[in-house]
Amino acid sequence: MTEAYGQRLGERFRVENAPAMVTRAFCKGEIAVTELRCDRPSSEMSDSIRLEDAFLLTLHFRDIPNREYWEGGRRAPLCDLRAGETCLQDLKRDPTVRLDKPHHSLVFYLPRAALDAIADDANAPRIRDLSYKPGAGVNDVAISRLGSLLLAHPEPSRSS
Repeated sequence: MTEAYGQRLGERFRVENAPAMVTRAFCKGEIAVTELRCDRPSSEMSDSIRLEDAFLLTLHFRDIPNREYWEGGRRAPLCDLRAGETCLQDLKRDPTVRLDKPHHSLVFYLPRAALDAIADDANAPRIRDLSYKPGAGVNDVAISRLGSLLLAHPEPSRSS
């Protein structure tokens, strides 16, 4: 069982309530979106998430100045994240972050098996690896709009 979405993910980030929407439409995996919000964070590091062949795509709804981020035990350069930016984390690289500022985000859990199934269904090439700058934010209008739509969606479809 994965630790990368829902309440299990919330525990890693010290968030009490972490509602998630999960789709099991793919026979090889599930895709999930978890909302993480904390108005009074501690200054602790997030806990590690069990290593797996999956990605987290985080859409931030609050600015996070001087964000401290690590992959594989190595600190990435400090960066200022802006509301609306997304960050990619590869769960094979043991991502962690210091939780010392208020935050609100949607975290998309994307296991490689599900991405492969989508590519196969579309007769498209499978993704080998994703290139990204660890800890850096990227402005992605499509993900930002998708996230806003998901937050506006009624509560009954959320599960954890």
